[in-house]
Amino acid sequence: MSLQRERHAAHTRRSYATGVREYARFVLLHGYESQAFPATDEVLSQFVAYKARSCKPSSIKVYLCGIRSFHLENGWDFPPLKERFPVLAT
Repeated sequence: MSLQRERHAAHTRRSYATGVREYARFVLLHGYESQAFPATDEVLSQFVAYKARSCKPSSIKVYLCGIRSFHLENGWDFPPLKERFPVLAT
């Protein structure tokens, strides 16, 4: 693997980890611990709406990719986002 690809991979892992931390922080702050993992559509929708107040859509997308990756690494199912509740940007 080239140095540039390794650097990119490390950046992606950090970004994904940030998404999982932000999601875990949201879950604890709002009392959704019992629905956190595996994530329900309702909690994910609430998380996206919450983060939309302070994040760009592109950042939220990366956070969701991190949450998806975390689920799959831990053996939980994670349906594709297009099969979950749609969240539309205005």
